[in-house]
Amino acid sequence: MTTLPPPETTPRDTPVPPDTVAMYSAELIWQDGKYLLTIHDHLTETTHTTRLPQKTVDRLPGYLTLLPQTPR
Repeated sequence: MTTLPPPETTPRDTPVPPDTVAMYSAELIWQDGKYLLTIHDHLTETTHTTRLPQKTVDRLPGYLTLLPQTPR
């Protein structure tokens, strides 16, 4: 798998339909030469952050393909 450089900008949040409750959200950011994964638990209002190695970031597209697709 080819490693891409980190993005220069962060995409904006996707709008959520009004009858939907966000329980968790995740964000992968590039900061000071490192990848950070931040998980926000909206139910308890807590945030957890951890560093991810490049190898794990490279595997994320493969993990995402394993998730079932839902129609929009």
